[in-house]
Amino acid sequence: MSRRTLLIALLVSVAVNCLAAGVLVGQRYWGRPAALGPAAFERLAAIVPEPSRDAVRDQIRGRRLELFRALRELRQARVQVRTVAAAEPLSDAELEAAMARLRQATDRIQRILHGAIVEGIRHSRAPVPAHRSGPGEATEPEAVPAS
Repeated sequence: MSRRTLLIALLVSVAVNCLAAGVLVGQRYWGRPAALGPAAFERLAAIVPEPSRDAVRDQIRGRRLELFRALRELRQARVQVRTVAAAEPLSDAELEAAMARLRQATDRIQRILHGAIVEGIRHSRAPVPAHRSGPGEATEPEAVPAS
């Protein structure tokens, strides 16, 4: 193999590797936004009162596996809609069924997130139980001096 052929093969290999790396980076940061990342939480946080945000964040983290499964179902439903919509001939019944599955997947994610928001707000606003000093006697917690 000549040096010129080897150089061309090397350049093609580097170009293909750069293209693959670019596609992966693009999908990671622009093509498919992280559904559970900080930016997504900030969008959700806009409807949550400030004092409840940490509790809501904890609730969402606790449901992360359920959300990942639901997001996978949503992606599959979107692919199915695109596939059915592009099929020749178009089947109205298959398109309606695919859209129904997409609505169900979207609804599932919303139910999970809305449940986390409700539970987080409820948890953050729950009254702190009073300390008990004896049988049946409730007392206020002792004040801790500020330092």
